[in-house]
Amino acid sequence: MKKFLAPLLAMVMVLALAACGGGGDTPAPKEDDPPAPTTDVPPEEEPKDEEPEEPAEPEPPAADFQQVSVGETITLDFVELVIGEPSYGEQLKENTSVSKDSKENLFYFLPVTLVNLGGEAVRLTNSTMVKITFDDKYSYEGYALNFGSEVLPMADTETFFYAEVPPRVLENFEKVDIQFGFTNGFEDYDWEANDYEKTVERFDNRYQLISGGGAAPAAGGEAGSAGGEADGSAPAAEGI
Repeated sequence: MKKFLAPLLAMVMVLALAACGGGGDTPAPKEDDPPAPTTDVPPEEEPKDEEPEEPAEPEPPAADFQQVSVGETITLDFVELVIGEPSYGEQLKENTSVSKDSKENLFYFLPVTLVNLGGEAVRLTNSTMVKITFDDKYSYEGYALNFGSEVLPMADTETFFYAEVPPRVLENFEKVDIQFGFTNGFEDYDWEANDYEKTVERFDNRYQLISGGGAAPAAGGEAGSAGGEADGSAPAAEGI
């Protein structure tokens, strides 16, 4: 009897111990616990092919103007110019054929003595231009005027770089900027080569005279002729 009970008790104890060891559920993680860190490394993004930026077009260089002053002489292989004093008046000269856009406008001009050093007579038509700016604000364009249809070789010719200007501009200006240009040999202006635009910056020979305000009225007294005789005996001028 004892032999039979001993193995039975041993089995009961083994079963009881097994029940105690396997009992109880594993506690669930708390909701407040932070998520476990991940060790996954995101794949590197492939660099996108960036389109190369187009280089900006360089701006054309500003046209250079040679600075001149009153009394200065410009000597080139085909012309000599002696710069006079800027002035203004109603007409450039008595009996001039130049007409004004407005009866009120005055002619502001830079007189020069021009000598044609070439071997043939030349015309200033379509070969010269002037731009006159007052106080860096008000600009007026004009041309050259000489008295006679041609400039003869080695002849001293009175010439004016002029523009029409409203009188009120001339009342109180402090500075005048006169830019003038002409082609080589006084050849006709090449419209096609200059994109069919005509500005003083596009001429071959470019000069600039800057003067203070208060220019004296034109020679001859009141707002009248400049450089002409009072009796109006001067020859008719050619409008350029």
